[in-house]
Amino acid sequence: MADKIPVLTADDARDNALINSLSIIGIDVKTGLSHLSNKKSVYCGVVNAFYLHFQKLCALISDSLAENDLDSFRLAVHTMKSALSTIGAMDLSKQAAGLEAAAKNGDAKFCAEQYPWLNYGLLALYGRLSAVFGGGKDTAMEKGNLEMLRESVGKAMQAVAVYNSKSAINALGPLLAYDFGEEINTSLENAVEAFSDCDIDVARDLLTALHTHTGII
Repeated sequence: MADKIPVLTADDARDNALINSLSIIGIDVKTGLSHLSNKKSVYCGVVNAFYLHFQKLCALISDSLAENDLDSFRLAVHTMKSALSTIGAMDLSKQAAGLEAAAKNGDAKFCAEQYPWLNYGLLALYGRLSAVFGGGKDTAMEKGNLEMLRESVGKAMQAVAVYNSKSAINALGPLLAYDFGEEINTSLENAVEAFSDCDIDVARDLLTALHTHTGII
């Protein structure tokens, strides 16, 4: 009996097109996918969320450095470092890691001197992503519903109980394509990044806080 030909859905075609475009602009898609169990839909959701929140995070980094608040700078750069690694922008992630280490050591001079170089690279990346996403015209996220959120977060909590980061990412990743409000969106993004870093304790705390603040579970 002949093998069945896989059916390519509209979502599959959209994800494949996005991944191809990201490869063309220099993103290490293979590495990014490897961080997210090679789930294309999850990866595309993460990249979309990264693009939507990029400017806000860059502003947080720049403002904290301008105010000489190295602790806030370190935390913001850490978030950027993890996000860059997750999508496969490895060179920029390494630059961010160097700034994070300097901030941790209280080296304000190094941070002030080197951040402009990272910022230049980040702005160049944002420009390339804008070309892929059409300048933000088509990136508005569909409204998510609480039933979907409750089910997926519940599955992630079950995965946490057995220290299974991949299952948790598979449960949470698709949620990143939907809008549940800024607070929940941010918690979900941070949880996926924590799971991709295999930092299950941090991810557990984020999911627990999500439960406490929203009462969704």
